[in-house]
Amino acid sequence: MLSDAVIPKLDSMHDLGVIMTKELTFNQHIEAITKSATTMANLILRTFKSRKPAFMIQMFNVFVRSKLEYASPIWNPHHQMLINRIEKVQRRFTKRLPFLSDVTYKNRLLFLKTSSLELRRLHLDLVCLYKLLHGHFDIDTSTFFRFKQTSTRGNSWALVRNHFKTDVKKFSFAQRIVNIWNYLPNDIVNLTTVPAFKKSLHGIDFGRFLRGVDLGV
Repeated sequence: MLSDAVIPKLDSMHDLGVIMTKELTFNQHIEAITKSATTMANLILRTFKSRKPAFMIQMFNVFVRSKLEYASPIWNPHHQMLINRIEKVQRRFTKRLPFLSDVTYKNRLLFLKTSSLELRRLHLDLVCLYKLLHGHFDIDTSTFFRFKQTSTRGNSWALVRNHFKTDVKKFSFAQRIVNIWNYLPNDIVNLTTVPAFKKSLHGIDFGRFLRGVDLGV
């Protein structure tokens, strides 16, 4: 009760556009955004007269991919099933573009000069952490992260990864990003601007950290 008003008990709730369940999982959120994104992707394929791949992927990026990446550092999944569910939206869309139906997904991405959605979320995680550690947000990062005191491997900004038993903590942003961040070379984590940091990520092979299925179809 609050001021004689009954506060309902909910199994999930929306908070700034993200759906979170009482178990602190984001399965419902991913289901909602993939459904909305699929609807929009199909609408693009039906609506535009131009079928030029460059134009179509631009429309996808603006109207579909943006739905699938909003606030992704919060809900970025670790289960392969959910990773593949999100990727399926882009995989299907690109397969329906002219002359690309018989091309592998990996080669479709190369032709369209774009990346898998899983890799893009990994980049977004890293950019978010870069901004946090470099003071772009007014947040006390010591609440979430601890720097390694000494390190013979990795970079000078290397972080300590804690060990948790529950998936909620183990795969939270502050934990899942640590090993990937520590993998970055020293010259990249010490870059002084966000654009330079973003650009540098495209030259790194993050294959060992990707959990989705191969890009063959």
